[in-house]
Amino acid sequence: SYVDNTLVETHWGGYNAFFSDISNYVHAGTNNIRVSLRNKVRSALAPCAGDFNFNATLGYVKLFTSQYLPDKEYGYDGFHVTLHFDYTTTANTTASAATISVKTSIPTGATVICTINSGETNIYSASSASTGEEMIFTTPSLTGSSLHLWDGMTDPFLYTITLEVYHNGYLYHRYTRGYGLRYYEYLINDTTRYGTVENPYTGFKLNGHSYLLRGVCMHSDKDQKANALTTADIASDFNIIQELGCNFIRLAHYPHPKAVYDTCDRLGIVVQTEVPWVNQSSSGQPEAYYTRLTGQYDDMVKQHYNHPCILFWCLANEITPSTTAFTKDKIEQYTTQIKALDSERMVGFVMSHSYNSPSSFGNPNVDWFGCNIYVGWYVDKTSNNPTNHLNTRVNNFITNAHKPFAFSE
Repeated sequence: SYVDNTLVETHWGGYNAFFSDISNYVHAGTNNIRVSLRNKVRSALAPCAGDFNFNATLGYVKLFTSQYLPDKEYGYDGFHVTLHFDYTTTANTTASAATISVKTSIPTGATVICTINSGETNIYSASSASTGEEMIFTTPSLTGSSLHLWDGMTDPFLYTITLEVYHNGYLYHRYTRGYGLRYYEYLINDTTRYGTVENPYTGFKLNGHSYLLRGVCMHSDKDQKANALTTADIASDFNIIQELGCNFIRLAHYPHPKAVYDTCDRLGIVVQTEVPWVNQSSSGQPEAYYTRLTGQYDDMVKQHYNHPCILFWCLANEITPSTTAFTKDKIEQYTTQIKALDSERMVGFVMSHSYNSPSSFGNPNVDWFGCNIYVGWYVDKTSNNPTNHLNTRVNNFITNAHKPFAFSE
């Protein structure tokens, strides 16, 4: 970012939204404010490999002018929402109650009002003077008809959460977003709660019921535009996705524009989203490559934290370990990082057709694995039957390792 051609900050984030504080660079009168990017492939920044456009012009530039902005740790929404569910049984099969907590931090001197509506009905409203520390607004327990779940495409219900920032009676900012309440789990060989010995694989469950995930990978890309898409282009892509009957999307291979996640929230489409750690995973990469990956995970989680559609964080796509120990260590390091930011969602990564077992990566401690299977294309070019490849992975991931896997490409 630049002010009057003076460099303010370089953000090594590739695709993620970010904030740049230009307070010390602007002056009274006219200021020339510019955000620029470079498409040059760099060995010290992911992505530096892959078959997609590396241009990172995803989203829009906005200018905020206020001394009472929420801390940038709370992303573009200005706050983070967390949920707590109470369940009717110890098996966590059915939620009977929930509370919503809205967290933010505003500089001292402002008054913050938080409201939550269910349709036209207000279910929560509170105000508090900011002290510069984290502020938490928590609803009473929601039960019965007031507990309306975001139930995928069946019922993608969204509460409306609004945060208003006032100073001396003047409204400085209003942040509003839709938010869905949902709980989910992925069960493997759990015969005590679901299934039978003969059919132990339970699979993915949304809000206590089985929910088969079927979908596609989607890039931010259009002929003659690369990935500089408009909201109309995004809507056109979703028309195709809905026509296909998809209830799941893997957003490959990088965080997409906010409008994509907003659309998935509204339509009830479950999302896997990821950072462009693609192919390159050797100890020969510059150390800055891995340091900047840390920043990319941080940006992704903090910016997109509030989207109910996101259930799966993805670390990487088709990385090739030069040594198993090195890559396993990085995978587990980044998993721990994401879990510290967001303990609710599942974290995993996607491996190429060449790998068919967690042991290929040293059995890293992640929640799920994705497998790209290209029978009839990259391999087995005379075959159009991936059954054997799928069965091998079912045995290696589910039966033996007790970890779910996604047929990811």
